[in-house]
Amino acid sequence: MLTLADEFVLLNLKDEGGAFISLPRHVFAACLAGAVLMDLALRDRIDSDLDHLFVVSRQPTGHPVLDDALHQIAANTDAKTTAAAVRILAARDHDMKELILARLCQEGILTRRDGKALWVFPTRRYPIRDGRDIVEVKLRLMGILLRRDLPDGHDACLLSLVSIGNLARFLVPPADLVRAQHRLDQLSRLELIGMRVREYIAAVQTDIDFAQMRGLGF
Repeated sequence: MLTLADEFVLLNLKDEGGAFISLPRHVFAACLAGAVLMDLALRDRIDSDLDHLFVVSRQPTGHPVLDDALHQIAANTDAKTTAAAVRILAARDHDMKELILARLCQEGILTRRDGKALWVFPTRRYPIRDGRDIVEVKLRLMGILLRRDLPDGHDACLLSLVSIGNLARFLVPPADLVRAQHRLDQLSRLELIGMRVREYIAAVQTDIDFAQMRGLGF
């Protein structure tokens, strides 16, 4: 069974060619960190409230990314809030993404294709090898957004990440986007980890904007 982190990575791959969509690095990193935390919460490894994050169990999940994240959170004395855990895991986004992609290739869902752009610059893409899983994910989410199917806890978390990453435009036809976005807004407001992911992204974006303004002499 695919984890939230697995599915979030798959949703960020283009159907044609296997390149990643142009999501800002800090947005992708925060969402991936949030997905991992949500996975751990759904598996009863962590719990959280508005102010605190607790490690409930250190029992391995069997997923290398989740188990490494659980170890990082349990061992880091600063990871006492969800916001802190998002920040710590977001800094490890490259390693988490590479582990997830390797696992998806190993399971036959993706294939890795290395090449060169302009015959010089190395490129790497991940074309879909077996599209059944990603089609199933997209059909589930479309059913919730357009047919108003009721989401379970897993899909409610995934839709929160779809909302944060502005990924609805890649899931539904343009004619249905406004209706889907309204449904998405209704479903994604109350997810606590998602709230902290949004706050992290907003703080990083503020820092980026300030640095750009300073660079322009403001």
